[in-house]
Amino acid sequence: YVKQKVDLGAEMLISQLFFDNEMFYRFEEMTQIAGINIPICAGIMPITTSKQLGTTVSLSGSSVPKKLADIIATYDDKPEDMRKAGIEYAVNQILDLKAHGIKRVIASPGTTNITFVASLTHDPYFQVYSCVDERSAAYMACGMADESGEPVVISCTGATASRNYFPGLTEAYYRKLPV
Repeated sequence: YVKQKVDLGAEMLISQLFFDNEMFYRFEEMTQIAGINIPICAGIMPITTSKQLGTTVSLSGSSVPKKLADIIATYDDKPEDMRKAGIEYAVNQILDLKAHGIKRVIASPGTTNITFVASLTHDPYFQVYSCVDERSAAYMACGMADESGEPVVISCTGATASRNYFPGLTEAYYRKLPV
């Protein structure tokens, strides 16, 4: 279906949430083999509790690599250590993506992972903007994409918050904006 979307005019893709970068790189390779040459944004979200991981995996269908499962098993009963380890895991994913030349990252900022978002903000490689309301953020992204002609990534705290993007993403779709 990805090729059909591109053939119908998609100008960028957003990956499903993932915890194993190799899956993202395989997806990129498969798109290149299929002749798809548009930007692909990587979906990254720090996991800070085992409950969050369970919910996220059940909603997204993502697989959990052994390294992340080991972190959950080690720190599950130590909330602050779990939070730090989850953020560190996501930061290492970002560093790996950066090493592979990926600039567009979908983070899921909120009170549980502000350190992670701050690390992106302080890295000149990435451009990060803030908007506390997801609906407004989607429309802000439409305006930025229209003005710059470049892809704009939107991020939020989780699966339910992302539903607030739909009106803005609908506009982006029909205007063919790379959001």
